[in-house]
Amino acid sequence: YGYATLMINVVFTIFAPQLEKINMQRLLNEEGDGNDRWMRRQAGRFVAAYLCGVPVESLSVDDSSGKSEILIFSKKSGNIDIESLRKAAAASVDSFLDLGLTKTEVDRQSIIQMFGLVAEYRRYGKATVGFRFFRELDDQLDLSQTLIGRREKQVQARFGVTMAYQLLDRHPFAFEKVVEAFTE
Repeated sequence: YGYATLMINVVFTIFAPQLEKINMQRLLNEEGDGNDRWMRRQAGRFVAAYLCGVPVESLSVDDSSGKSEILIFSKKSGNIDIESLRKAAAASVDSFLDLGLTKTEVDRQSIIQMFGLVAEYRRYGKATVGFRFFRELDDQLDLSQTLIGRREKQVQARFGVTMAYQLLDRHPFAFEKVVEAFTE
């Protein structure tokens, strides 16, 4: 029994990225309008990054699905150097925390990660495949200068959703134009 459990865990660990892509594609195909949903999410993250002043790292296209994905930097100056973060963590907790994201940068990431889901929800009445964006937000919150617990992470996600609604209300025309540009 123990070896079987170990083997199952190893298999899922090795094939997790492929299984996630398959599951995501399945969920998007079930909806029938999966491409528009995906583009709305990506356009939302792009618009939110622009409005928050955080640069876009890259635009990549998945060869198997043909879907483009926007990668956003963690902060205005780029991504956090994980290697120096590891060294600082080994030295002391204080130096580790000093290298992390500030409260303002955490707020920006909350808005960016939730904007696409809010845009999809407003168009279709529900958001699909949101786990990817919540996981990305969770990863960003783990890089904060202050330790953020589970309850505070929920509050931060709610903040991102609330601000995304407000920003989408203020910039609906610009958002729709970005969606059009992404679908072309």
